[in-house]
Amino acid sequence: MAKKTHKQRHPLVKTLAYMLLVSAGLLVLAFIFIKIYTRNGKEYELPQYVGLNIEEAENNDLGLRFVIIDSLYNEGEEGGRILTQDPKAGTFVKKNRKVYVSINSYTPGNVLMPDFCNGQGLSSAISQLYSMGLQCGRLTFVEGDANLILAQSYKGRTVEQDAPIPSGSMIDLTVGKGAGAKHIVPQVIGKNPREARRSLLMESFNVGREHFKGVKNRTTAIVYKTEPPYTGISRYAQGTDIELWYKDSEGVDVRQMLRDYKIDSSKIIYEETPTTEEDVIEDSFWQF
Repeated sequence: MAKKTHKQRHPLVKTLAYMLLVSAGLLVLAFIFIKIYTRNGKEYELPQYVGLNIEEAENNDLGLRFVIIDSLYNEGEEGGRILTQDPKAGTFVKKNRKVYVSINSYTPGNVLMPDFCNGQGLSSAISQLYSMGLQCGRLTFVEGDANLILAQSYKGRTVEQDAPIPSGSMIDLTVGKGAGAKHIVPQVIGKNPREARRSLLMESFNVGREHFKGVKNRTTAIVYKTEPPYTGISRYAQGTDIELWYKDSEGVDVRQMLRDYKIDSSKIIYEETPTTEEDVIEDSFWQF
């Protein structure tokens, strides 16, 4: 009678061994499939699409799919031009992913004008204008409660509540100046035109002349100089015009640009302490 082998004496061990081998093989195949499917380790730097037309952006080598989440009308700008993108340029992404963008609308479209002359403050009114697809134009400060909107106009004419206004239009505001407090020019170095304009308006300043000499893409250009400049100390009257100079943002490290920014001490304006009646009396006393 032939002697039984180890495998014949222990069939369960044989079965378990086969199961382990099959499981290990399936696990290896699963890892390979996941790696291929997710393109693990194969990420690509997302280009800058802001400023390009949406049709140009869609013709890309990464198979990116562009999803339009908002459209704003900016007069004088090409319809379909990308205004913002998410993720931002420089982010590493896999192929075939979605990129969420807002674009410049091809046609103005109308929005209904809100009523700001109901006790609403300046910062709230500016935020509402931008959220509706409108823009804040010129600020005029007159006698009245500080920062309250007293009048709203479009192209020089008073515009009433619920009047249809083309999207992207500039709305001028008349604002109460209160005691006429002065404000510090905000730091707008490194900001694009839309961000810089809004920052200035929110601090009760007007946007003065804007210089784009040599700039290829105005949408993505960044501020590198202002006049008056930011000092963190100097204060200027409400409604003061702030002049802006721009340059192309391509290849510029904005963080380093801000670190390198130097305040011109010759431009610093120190506020004088107001002379009080007690000061006058004290000065007169020491004259004798």
